[in-house]
Amino acid sequence: MIKYSYFILLVILAPLYTVAQPIIKNVQYPNPDDKIELFDKIELKFHINEYTNNYDNEIIRVDGKFISPSGKTYTVPGFYYVEYVKEKDFSCKQNVLCESLKKAKEQPYNWMIRFTPDETGRWEYVIIGKDKNGRSTFPEKKKGSFNCIKSNRTGFITKNNNRYLKKGDKPVFMVGTNIAWYGRDSYYDIPVKESGTNDYKRYIHLLAQNNANFMRLWVNHSAVFHSLAENGLPEKCTLLIITTKKMPGNLTK
Repeated sequence: MIKYSYFILLVILAPLYTVAQPIIKNVQYPNPDDKIELFDKIELKFHINEYTNNYDNEIIRVDGKFISPSGKTYTVPGFYYVEYVKEKDFSCKQNVLCESLKKAKEQPYNWMIRFTPDETGRWEYVIIGKDKNGRSTFPEKKKGSFNCIKSNRTGFITKNNNRYLKKGDKPVFMVGTNIAWYGRDSYYDIPVKESGTNDYKRYIHLLAQNNANFMRLWVNHSAVFHSLAENGLPEKCTLLIITTKKMPGNLTK
């Protein structure tokens, strides 16, 4: 009878133990032999079990820890990620091609960490997930790694003399405008061939024609990010898109 009681206790506790901390899986990551260019972007994509509020870092916190060849350590917060696709939207009720963003049916990963290496050589990294019940890492036993090689990139845009901006040793002058939600042209009865989120392609193309290198995107939950507000985010979001070159002619570049 005593042996039987111990067996039942283990069976009950085992499932509880397996879900007591973040589970990191389906990880897409750079291999040790991969060569990442200096100041290029790398992405760590992975899946973690869902929480009541994935945007609250007091409930679930995910960080990427990166160690440079010279020994410097950088901690970069991860962010909850949902894949969206553009689909035809017939709710626009217009005689033009209208598209909007829809949540993709397949979501192979729901978290991401983006990082830009600023030193050449061998980098190490680890993904760390924490919740109130515990801590987990990927890789589990040893850190991941990748090699960073030289490139023609000059680095980040930084402050210069408290008044201007620079990229590397060269000054940067921002030329652009505020870009709000899509649908403004059709609202003001401006003839267009495409509508919906296609409006952004037209906006960026017009900026490119006028040598702009900067845009500010302001939206609220009634436009592109309506579903985000329903999941705990503020109703208003701001996205800054900055480039030191002329804006691309469309959103695919």
